Amino acid sequence: HRNLVKLVGFCIDGSKKLLVYEYLSNGSLANLLFQGGMRLSWKERMKIALDVARGLLYLHEECEVRIIHCNIKPGNILMDEAWTAKISDFGLARLLKRDYYSRTKNGEDDGKSG
Repeated sequence: HRNLVKLVGFCIDGSKKLLVYEYLSNGSLANLLFQGGMRLSWKERMKIALDVARGLLYLHEECEVRIIHCNIKPGNILMDEAWTAKISDFGLARLLKRDYYSRTKNGEDDGKSG
């Protein structure tokens, strides 16, 4: 998806694992907002918010297995050379079965134990 950082490779060497992602030349949204010295217009802010929302919609609704990121923050939103926002850092992400939401909505299983 265009609003998710692309995985370009991986390596497994025994117990060591390495993931290689695309390089995004404009850094993180956190750097842009808090350290970059660059002021974003409201139009630019809205575009970034929509990019992130599109990425989350894909993860939550359009994937075969739903993915809940669990750590959305400006430091995990990276900007490419065209200033497209992409979600990164899936280290805390959780996977949900496709029918999980519909089951909880119907009251069959609220996902809570005990």
